[in-house]
Amino acid sequence: MNKCLAIRSIVTIAVVGCIALLLASCGHKPQAGGDISKVAVKFADDVVNNRYTAIVPYLDDTMKSQLTESRLTQVTSAIKQQLGNHVSSGTPVLRKIQGYDAVYIPYQFQRGSQDIKVVFDGNGKIAGLFFVNHGSL
Repeated sequence: MNKCLAIRSIVTIAVVGCIALLLASCGHKPQAGGDISKVAVKFADDVVNNRYTAIVPYLDDTMKSQLTESRLTQVTSAIKQQLGNHVSSGTPVLRKIQGYDAVYIPYQFQRGSQDIKVVFDGNGKIAGLFFVNHGSL
């Protein structure tokens, strides 16, 4: 159990370092809930598969500075150590949270599940990325 807590702590530290709720950048702005969900699903898939160059265009400036390639590798390695490889993902759920759009995507791994929460700012850029307990909507 201590190993699980240590891995979860590493993931939490890496993710907390990536959280940003800044409304500074412009760029691709999803126009509808379906579009936001599609972008979130693609983004989460790229995160889980450690495709750093694919996620950078979606990030706001603060996330770009916080979510480095090495941090993404740390996060994905910790998830794989704890839960195994990605098996499948479920239907995304969009929630409005204090002016932000948060999309929760359920992910099934070999040894468990986690939801990936992708938060969009008012400009349609990704301002937050979280791994949360499955079903904690």
